[in-house]
Amino acid sequence: MAHSYYSHHNSISHNNHQNNSMRMGMTTYYRTMSIDNKITTIIIGPNGEPIKLPESLESLPKSDQFPGQRHRWNTNEEIASMLIAFDRHLEWLSKEVKIRPKSGSMLLYSRKKVRYRRDGYCWKKRKDGKTTREDHMKL
Repeated sequence: MAHSYYSHHNSISHNNHQNNSMRMGMTTYYRTMSIDNKITTIIIGPNGEPIKLPESLESLPKSDQFPGQRHRWNTNEEIASMLIAFDRHLEWLSKEVKIRPKSGSMLLYSRKKVRYRRDGYCWKKRKDGKTTREDHMKL
């Protein structure tokens, strides 16, 4: 089985790659080729354990561009294709919070950098005025 690896940071040496990736909290991608010549991508999470994509997601085409605006609900496949392609398009990540973005704007934030509901949107409150109204929908 042939192995190759790549990661988001090029400054890590081969010898201590595993220790650095866990310490820095980044994700590493290993490509393996099986006996029947199928290439599989294995994602190693920040805790060092492999993250395996379900077969249904591996067959999806990865998105080449991130839509800036959308005036309809995204399909499950569109969301999945954007998220599984995100590792190759770090420019899709919003660096700063946009106050009152235009209608239909699609933004990606890092959960570690932007607190929940601190994205500049005027969230609707419940009738009691204390808590934010949440609408749940199965996608």
